[in-house]
Amino acid sequence: MSTRYAHPARRLWPMLLLLLLALALRLYRLSAPSLWYDEGVTAAISQRSLADLARWTADDIQPPLYYVLVAGWTRLIGASEWALRFPSAAAGLLTLPLLLALHRRLWRLAAGPVAPSALPLLLLAACAPLWVYYAQEARNYTLLTALGALFAYLLLRVLTTSAPRPRRWLWLAAVLTAAAALYTHYFALFLLLALGLFYLLGVWLRRRADLRPRLVEAGLAGMATLLLYTPWLPFLLNRYRVDASYWQGPLKIGEALRHLAINVTLGAPEMMLEPAAVAWLPAWGLIVAAALIGLGLILGRPGNRRRAGLPALFLLLYLLLPTLLILLLAWRTPKFNPRYLMLVTPAFYLLLGGGLSSLWTWRNGRGRPLAGLLLALALLLSAQAVNNWFTDPAFAKADWRGVARYVDSHSQGSEAVILVSGHAFPVWDYYAPSRPPLRLPSFDVLDVNQVLGYNVATALQAQIAGRTGAWLVTWQDNVVDPVGFVADQLARVGAETPLTARFAQVGLRHFALPPGATFSAAPPLTVASDLTFGGQVRLLGWSQPAAAGAPTSTLRLEWQAVQPLAADLKLAAEIVDDQGQVWGRVADRRLAVYDFPTMRWQPGAPVFAVVPLPLWLGAPPGAYDLRLRVYAEGQTTALEAFDAAGRSQGSSVRLTGLQAPALVTQGPSGPLAPADAVTLSAALHLAPELSLDRAWLAPAAAEPGARLALGLWWRVGAAQPAVDYRLQLAWQAADGAIIPGPTLALARGWAPTAWPPQAQVLTLAAPSLPITATAGAWALRLTLSGSDDAPAGDAAILPLTALTSTRRFDAPALDIAVGAEFDGVLRLLGANLPPQPARPGQPWRVTLAWQALASPAADLGSFVQLLDANGRLRSQANRPPGDRPTRAWLPGEVVVATYDLDLAGDLPPGEYRLIAGLYDPDRSGLPRLRVQPSGQDVVELAHISLP
Repeated sequence: MSTRYAHPARRLWPMLLLLLLALALRLYRLSAPSLWYDEGVTAAISQRSLADLARWTADDIQPPLYYVLVAGWTRLIGASEWALRFPSAAAGLLTLPLLLALHRRLWRLAAGPVAPSALPLLLLAACAPLWVYYAQEARNYTLLTALGALFAYLLLRVLTTSAPRPRRWLWLAAVLTAAAALYTHYFALFLLLALGLFYLLGVWLRRRADLRPRLVEAGLAGMATLLLYTPWLPFLLNRYRVDASYWQGPLKIGEALRHLAINVTLGAPEMMLEPAAVAWLPAWGLIVAAALIGLGLILGRPGNRRRAGLPALFLLLYLLLPTLLILLLAWRTPKFNPRYLMLVTPAFYLLLGGGLSSLWTWRNGRGRPLAGLLLALALLLSAQAVNNWFTDPAFAKADWRGVARYVDSHSQGSEAVILVSGHAFPVWDYYAPSRPPLRLPSFDVLDVNQVLGYNVATALQAQIAGRTGAWLVTWQDNVVDPVGFVADQLARVGAETPLTARFAQVGLRHFALPPGATFSAAPPLTVASDLTFGGQVRLLGWSQPAAAGAPTSTLRLEWQAVQPLAADLKLAAEIVDDQGQVWGRVADRRLAVYDFPTMRWQPGAPVFAVVPLPLWLGAPPGAYDLRLRVYAEGQTTALEAFDAAGRSQGSSVRLTGLQAPALVTQGPSGPLAPADAVTLSAALHLAPELSLDRAWLAPAAAEPGARLALGLWWRVGAAQPAVDYRLQLAWQAADGAIIPGPTLALARGWAPTAWPPQAQVLTLAAPSLPITATAGAWALRLTLSGSDDAPAGDAAILPLTALTSTRRFDAPALDIAVGAEFDGVLRLLGANLPPQPARPGQPWRVTLAWQALASPAADLGSFVQLLDANGRLRSQANRPPGDRPTRAWLPGEVVVATYDLDLAGDLPPGEYRLIAGLYDPDRSGLPRLRVQPSGQDVVELAHISLP
């Protein structure tokens, strides 16, 4: 697999066949896919006058040369999809001969007149998925790659040419090529820097006598390139300064490198799904490693070692330095796409092809089986990716053509088209020039800071009111309208028509609008609120959207950023009843939607979120509350909530009055049995029409008076129950003694006679083990009874163990005696305070001793607060007043609780007040208990001085 440079014709016909294969791959189905947005921009710009073309590109992220070439070409043969894409195919094909020339030139430097065959290189490059894909896209990437390869070849020629006169012509060609590359793509600068550095190092390493004139030539060439680019340089610098087409934030370097690897090897995600591509990366790693070994074997031969440095340096700088510089540029503004690094791929294929060819010839063919196998594997993977692109609809480009044709054939004359995002208008206008859209937002170049909100109502009212319908076309709406304000406005005044048609990567929805439709910029609130979380976000209110006149299983929250937010805030929530029993959990999520973190919110602009209410399977209809917490990502504690008067509402708030209109028949199966629960061994028929399918009781061992958790799943038979059954609990000791327990409704007041046949209904309860229970084996008996209190069937038995009580009734030693009584329920006996912190920034633990005056009817919460001299809250700790829920406390019982106060490092010195209190976390507004007889809702523990 070697050839002599003196006889290139020996390999000419296979190379011609491979070039024909490359041409066929690049022209096959060239016009079949729809143009997508970037290509639509090419179509729009290339049809402008040269002055308008220059003005547009000056405000865009791409310079003008490629568009000028396409403009000239399409003026000759028209602006069809095929014509727009052909320049890319042509540039992609021309890159292959340039690659062959680079291969020959590099091996002449490295190994003299004998070089490995270029056939593997040409075969890999002809079938390269990335090159095939971008050769069929009306964009500048293949032109940039070709110009970069040409500039690299010219520099190699300059470096190896001794005569000054030919060098001048080569320098002239290199300068023109470099300027053309810079006018094609801004990132060409990084490749020019890498290759320029290679030339300087190469001149120095060769230690020729003409070192000084060569350096002068290089300096003059650089200045000439800069001079040619000077007219455009201000636009480059301005674009770098004002470009807002991507979010700020740190680059995820691991993700970027992964995407780069799979893009270069398999063309993903345009040609292969990422999970499949990642699975094949080890195979590509093996191929690259073998190629590197092959290069090392041939370059490390005694006759080649002295000459191997320059080719190795060339490939390393060509491949790695632009990659590093582009990643550094994207470090803080991660506007990074792997296609931006297509300009370094010639070096990758030179390395790959040369290495496999070298391995093939190693030791008179001993490496041939391995080289052939790896080459076949690389071609097989490339063929799979290319086949995906040609045949699999999952990899189709955004189908703007299909959307435009569908709208044109199905719309009425009085219907409007709304385009979100508005900067996609070039590709829409290409396919639907007679249907100008309402562009939201109305910008020409994407600006991620212009996010739509309720202000879209003004534009809709001005341009859509009076229309009979609206077609909403969405693309990149996750950037400019991530929450869905436009669709929300249309749905609030009209009715959406379901569409069965689907289009690749482009959304299409249709809304019928009534006469006199009025769009409103006011958030639709059922319940207004003015709760603020941590001084960062405000909850303006909430509503429960209705469908067909009935509430749905979603909740609409209206948020507002109080200030610019540096943290990504999230919410966690539980669906509870008026007793605090949990009936479902909302998975932790961003406050609005995933694509709209709070760091992107504009202060003062309302943002809505539609939050699912995932009630557990079998949850009965009725009223529920949402217990809501807001926290910053990465933080374990929730933000403190404050009302309009600045009063703390604790770390969670309760949104009341949510409605479940019907029995929940789909959704999460229910709370999982805790690890320490006892479960029902088999389903039991406790009534003629009802069976108990599942049941658990937790924990399996508890102290007397402890509050337990009980979960029961009922299944209705073929007919509705004829009796409104109630659940009778009883506690049975090992000796058969019975302690009667409470009688419970099966479904929160929803009578069993209303249960539908075959339904599953969930009962959740929190019974307490009797305080009088002695240590030993016990069981909870469950029976159903009707109006006569007689058992309707068998009893279900759930065993448990009563432990020896650890309750205490004596007061501990206390530094501060208080003795304050809260509403005749709990008494604060006193407190223990540690030595005051030497300086702010240190945690401070406060210990309180509480005593039950009676068994509380609710599970109370407690707090300790540190207030400054102006009454401002400086630190707070919230928690239950003990480890056992207060409803399980016995009269006279004493419980000790600790509270850790976090003192901010910037807390100023001065006098502070330490106060404590109790509140009911299961009631709206977290009402505080009052100290009797003063009527105050807090007790002052101490005055402290902080240095």
